[in-house]
Amino acid sequence: MNKNPLFTSLYPISEGPSKIPLKILMTTFDSPDPNFLLKDLLPKLLKLQKNGIDEETFPYHVYDALERTDAEIISSVSSFSKRPDDYIFRKINLCKVGCNKDEVQHSKLCLIYSKDEENEFLDIAISSANLSRSAFEDQLQAAWKYSVKLSSKNTYSRSWGVLPRFLSKLSESCGQNEKLCECFIKLLKRAKPPENVIFLASVPGTYDNNEYWGSNGLKKINYRSNNDTRITIFSPFVGSWDKKQLKNWKERLNKKEENLELIWINKNHKWAEKEVWKMPENTFRNLSNICKFKELEISGQNGYLHCDQEPNDNRWSHAKLYFVGNENDNWLILTSANFTQAAWGKITPKQIRINNFELGVALKNVDGWPPETVDMKNDCYYTEDEGYDIPDDEYVWSEATWDGQKLEVLVRSDIKPNNKVIIQIASFDRKERKRTSTWENKGKHWIWSKNWSEKQGVPHIVTINNIGKDYLIPILNLRDSKDMIKESIPELGFSDEEEKNIYDDIVYKRYSSSNYVEVVEKYHRTVSYNKTKESRDSSNYDYGVLLSRDMFKLVDNWNEKRKKDEYYRVDGYKLSNYFARLAENQQNKITRIAAELCKSEIDLILSEG
Repeated sequence: MNKNPLFTSLYPISEGPSKIPLKILMTTFDSPDPNFLLKDLLPKLLKLQKNGIDEETFPYHVYDALERTDAEIISSVSSFSKRPDDYIFRKINLCKVGCNKDEVQHSKLCLIYSKDEENEFLDIAISSANLSRSAFEDQLQAAWKYSVKLSSKNTYSRSWGVLPRFLSKLSESCGQNEKLCECFIKLLKRAKPPENVIFLASVPGTYDNNEYWGSNGLKKINYRSNNDTRITIFSPFVGSWDKKQLKNWKERLNKKEENLELIWINKNHKWAEKEVWKMPENTFRNLSNICKFKELEISGQNGYLHCDQEPNDNRWSHAKLYFVGNENDNWLILTSANFTQAAWGKITPKQIRINNFELGVALKNVDGWPPETVDMKNDCYYTEDEGYDIPDDEYVWSEATWDGQKLEVLVRSDIKPNNKVIIQIASFDRKERKRTSTWENKGKHWIWSKNWSEKQGVPHIVTINNIGKDYLIPILNLRDSKDMIKESIPELGFSDEEEKNIYDDIVYKRYSSSNYVEVVEKYHRTVSYNKTKESRDSSNYDYGVLLSRDMFKLVDNWNEKRKKDEYYRVDGYKLSNYFARLAENQQNKITRIAAELCKSEIDLILSEG
């Protein structure tokens, strides 16, 4: 953990401006905060610089960068409760867990597959941070990150512990998105795993105790016990535990005699005032008999997490950390799992029952943890109930997909949804189309489908009514990436022509050389202000020759980059559309012919693969 946790400390894309992200998987509890994605997280993931970009047009630059990742950004969530109709989710596939049963997605994982001109890379971050601005600005988080250059062969197929199986289970829970993690499961086989790291995971369901999910995974942690050995829990949320379940969880660490302690807060602590740490009273009573309560005290600063924390730092800790061992032989568990049975599992003599998806790592002999503590001096803080880990939309699972021809909605519910379905179109006036169709029952699921062509508009959101409540479902766009380029963002209020000019400016300048940027900018002024002197001069022969020469150079620049990396291929479709419009609207004969030739050359290159 750092004094000032920044985005880059939690979600690495590794050093080097030449590294290009090709696919990204992010997991979070609730739907990601769209403003946080657009203004903070995505620009950093995609290495998009804000310098010199107008704030009004910045979203188009983010859209353009997303298109160049082939729209392979996926976020797995528990619910769609936070503005799933925001336009940024037309470029990010929101996948909801719970296809076949009630489940909670509580892990905080980020996987990034990237490459440069010579190598491929896999970056992994496992943390306690959800994808919201509050998680990064108002909370203290813990994160583990790892970056590895990929091998050309499947050398490490059995070296990543439970992580590949966790990804597979997560995919299965997302219904028709069952292949969403397939790429990363394959990439792990080419990645050398870290040393002295054990992956721990929880997957919803009931399992035999020989399955290493939930607290059963703690059996893998081995250490030499002595009189100083202890188990220390640091978690902002403590669930309902009885004495028997506490004993069962403790015994999963293969030791029965260790001291158990909980780092907690007293009633006067500033985190208690915010009501952000929670432990029900019955658990406090049960823990009091078998556990020592500790509170933070570092360099005389009661309640601070680390010694360089400033007095006016009002962030509260959302980290979940578990320490087991002694000074010379220990493990630190960094995880998304709060100290709850929903996360770790309810244990019976033969089975374990788990509610949540959780993910963490056990790290061998980590310095600096646990922090300095003292025995609890004042009354311990507790609450009436747990009050967390319940998604806002009450577990109803749903999914909507569109392949350019057919729109399909899938809902898991005991009750048939209402036949009236509202489809919101990505248009300036946010047009809504009401459609009536019969729901077909298939086991646990209801299916609604309708033929839907692009002429009817690009569908963005489906609204259904189930048990008297409206549900907004983001539509997963299954079209080919070349059919999705430069989709409009009507919410920003620009006209179609203005949007085209913005997109053209972005892609054109990407391949322009420094000696003719002014010529390109002059052309764009001509298009936008056709009554100015520049427009009257646009038929000038010298201008036409100069611009034509630079257009040919631009195509060469693009093709050179494409030869080295197919990542640039998608820009070919954008440039082809650009030159088509230029040829259609250009009055200068020389420029028009040059634009037609440029389009033909690009189309030929793309057709040859």
